[in-house]
Amino acid sequence: MKLDTTPGSLLTSAMLLCLLCGCASLRTTLLPVSDGAAWLADAVTISRDEWNVPHVHGETDASVAFGAAYAQAEDDYRGIEEIYIHALGRAAYWYGERYLANDVIKTAFEVERLSREEYAREPPERQALWSAFAAGLNAWAEASGVERRVISRWEPWMLFAVPRTMDAETVVGGVTLGALAGLPVVPAAAADSGIGVARALAAAPARTGDGHALLLQRVESGGGRPPYEMHLHSVEGWHVTGVVVPGTPLPRQGHNERIAWAWVPDTAPAGRADTILFDHPTDSLMYRDGEAWLRAEEWRDTILVNTAGGVVPREYRFRRTARGPVVTGPDGAAVAVSVAANQGGSLQQWLALGRAADLAGFTAAFDADAAGGSVVYADVAGNIARFARPAEPGGSSIWSNPPGGVLSEGYADDTADSAPPDTLQLTVVRLTRLAFEPRLGDAEDEIRRLVLEWEQVGGGNPARAMRLDAWLDMLRAWDRVGAADSEARTLYVVWQEVRRTGYYGAYSRLRAFEDAIAALEQEWGSARVTWSDVDRRRRAAALERGGAWISVTQLGPAVRSYSLSASGADSLQAELFFTGSLRSSWFQRDDVVANARRVYRPGEPAVR
Repeated sequence: MKLDTTPGSLLTSAMLLCLLCGCASLRTTLLPVSDGAAWLADAVTISRDEWNVPHVHGETDASVAFGAAYAQAEDDYRGIEEIYIHALGRAAYWYGERYLANDVIKTAFEVERLSREEYAREPPERQALWSAFAAGLNAWAEASGVERRVISRWEPWMLFAVPRTMDAETVVGGVTLGALAGLPVVPAAAADSGIGVARALAAAPARTGDGHALLLQRVESGGGRPPYEMHLHSVEGWHVTGVVVPGTPLPRQGHNERIAWAWVPDTAPAGRADTILFDHPTDSLMYRDGEAWLRAEEWRDTILVNTAGGVVPREYRFRRTARGPVVTGPDGAAVAVSVAANQGGSLQQWLALGRAADLAGFTAAFDADAAGGSVVYADVAGNIARFARPAEPGGSSIWSNPPGGVLSEGYADDTADSAPPDTLQLTVVRLTRLAFEPRLGDAEDEIRRLVLEWEQVGGGNPARAMRLDAWLDMLRAWDRVGAADSEARTLYVVWQEVRRTGYYGAYSRLRAFEDAIAALEQEWGSARVTWSDVDRRRRAAALERGGAWISVTQLGPAVRSYSLSASGADSLQAELFFTGSLRSSWFQRDDVVANARRVYRPGEPAVR
């Protein structure tokens, strides 16, 4: 495995782009010119609003990618570096044995080779984007003088390693990838996507107060990096804002001038594991594929490991088949594993999603089927849709414009798509409230059904029913309002959460109700807890996990959005998070300029 890199194609792409765009003048900046960084810096400005959100505006798409890298590096260069150290399989070089198994997996899946080849296949216009982003990282690193730990120079092909997320702990088809290495498995948390929980709701114009489609989305960190919000605007036409894929210039969810979309990640990586029989009588690399014999390829690679005695090379033997690299299954059998993310195409798909202008264009981008996950969508034409991977070949990936006028992922019942259009008029204010509060709209029916089950069980087991009398009385007397000092609200919310996360069979509401009481008593010492206490603890826990991003987008003639990027280190927006408020997320150019607190070009002092 090569540890040092060379500028190579980065310099070539930057010079070519400079010639194509016609750089009339180059001024002297604080930036080095080795990657053509000076002219890129000349063509872009970074505006920071009062919440420190970067709004990157440039003459070309490439200059915006450059500015995006520079702004991200300003905010968290070490975090970006961590992502790439793990994505490229170089963590053992810096951290030692604890991440050796993860590096072995990256090597087995040939992340570096495939990433280099994928970049080489890109058309010039996209190569220019990736090259400019790498140039932005290099420019900031050189201007700041930060210590280079593992990556001596950023190259554009490295971006293609980021979506190839797989670690020793990853399970595909029942096989833990770390079985290949036979080494201790340590989660590579630094490479986490930052997405742990995601919910979304789209409302069609018929269900909204102002007759324009709305999209609500909420993302919570899964223990990795906090969701990072960024606004990108190019004179050439690239205009998008949202939460970016860590270490790239690509919003994974957000909105542009015509569409908004919310990405909900898969709970497990898409892929397959096939048992391979290497039972040829004379050739140990031959394996059966149906009735045919195929030959695996074998190669050796070296991984550098930081030890007490210094950095030492470790050589490993790998095998690849037509079905993927070979790992050892739980029973000792050889298993070929393929992971969809390792096939490439994710960066291109995220770019295409953000550039789509209507439902047809977004559908075509989604059907590229590279990045995984499902999507909730809305647009200025009033369309709403939910996209999911087809369960069967040839199945439909899209469900659009339902009669009820609402589609959701993670929200249900009181805003269900089956509700008649005149049942509930949704507004920015109401969706903001929904983003922060658990669902209460179906409380009346749920409590009624619980009482029926309680009466049925009580006929055969009076003692069991009597133990629940006081708790049922609390819910029946409750006004169904989510007041901060309400103990009944706490009991109801926890009961519903317990019921949704478990399988209870007959009398499911009653059994889940008993478990909810027990859970509250175990956590709080009593099942009588005010909602304000529970809510405060839950919001603090969300911040400790890395933060949250919440957005409500109003898809009118001039798209408006309201959002919040809260993390434990962001005290200003954390305060909004605790109060359940959103801020204006400036998108129109006039608004960005009017609300900028700092404006600067990469490498220059900020003004204002």
